[in-house]
Order: sequence, then C-alpha cells, then structure tokens
Amino acid sequence: MAIIKISATEMAEAVGVDPKAFTAALRAAAPAWHQRKASWVVKRDGPEHEDMKSILAQLLKDMREERRSRTEGG
Repeated sequence: MAIIKISATEMAEAVGVDPKAFTAALRAAAPAWHQRKASWVVKRDGPEHEDMKSILAQLLKDMREERRSRTEGG
C-alpha cells in the first residue's frame, strides 16, 4: 500500500485558509522535524501531520479572534 502524503497547501485550502498564511504559521512554529527550505509535505495521519493540524487549528482560532475583535471594536 502506498503512503499517502498531504501538503500544507492542501490542508489550508480544505478549510479556506490562504496557503501562504498557513506556511508562514508553520515556519513561525518551527517544528523540530522540519528541515529549513524543505517542502511542507508529510505522511497523512503521521505525527508530523498531527503537528501541522494543530498549527492550522491555532491559526484558525487566531483568525476568528482577530475577526471578532475587529467587529466588536469597530
């Protein structure tokens, strides 16, 4: 059985997030397993994918909070 890979772009697009924003969040999080300048493609459901899902979830949460604060403050 082939190993199924998933990219950061695929993950971001699946939830309506700009892929560049997600890769920026990934770079900022700097997971220990990622090599600098390497692509953000990992084995689906592997530990690296779980890390990426956590970072994406945090990014979504931050985006919601930012949107909420703009609407409440404006």
